[in-house]
Amino acid sequence: MRSRPLRQALLRQRLDELVATFDVSTISPDPLELVRRYDDPRDQEVAGLIAAAFAYGRADIIVANVGSVLAKMGRSPFEYVKRLAVGGQRLGDFDGFVHRFHKTADLVVFLRCIAAAIDEHGSLGELFRKCYDDKDKDIGPSSPASSKRSDPLTATR
Repeated sequence: MRSRPLRQALLRQRLDELVATFDVSTISPDPLELVRRYDDPRDQEVAGLIAAAFAYGRADIIVANVGSVLAKMGRSPFEYVKRLAVGGQRLGDFDGFVHRFHKTADLVVFLRCIAAAIDEHGSLGELFRKCYDDKDKDIGPSSPASSKRSDPLTATR
C-alpha cells in the first residue's frame, strides 16, 4: 500500500487529536519537558532542536545536560542564539559542557549553526516551513538537514 501525502489541515487534525491524549504528568524524565518550559514557539523550537540533538543516552542525564545549557541561555533560548548571530553573546558560557562524547566545541558549533539559520530565516519554524512541501509523502524531505531545498544548517558566518 502506497502512502500518499497528508494535507496540512489533515495532519494538524491528527496531531491535535494525538496531543489531546497526552498526559503531561507522565513526561519526566524526558527531554520534551525542557521544551514545555517555554511559552514562545520560537523558544520551544530552539529548545526542542537542542534537546533532540542530544537525545541519546539515559533520559535523566539528557534532561540534566540540556537543561543546564538552556539555563545558561536565560529566559529565551531564541533571543540567546539570535544574539550569537550578531556576535553579542559570550560562548564561554558553555565551558565544561560534556554530553557523552560531545564537548563544548561541538555545542558551540551547533549553536552557531542554529544562530545562522535564525539570522537567515527569522526562526527555525520559518526555516522548516520554507522546506516543507505538502506533496511529499512524509515530512522527512522537509527536514532542513536532509532537504535539497535549502542547506541552512551548514551555513557559517
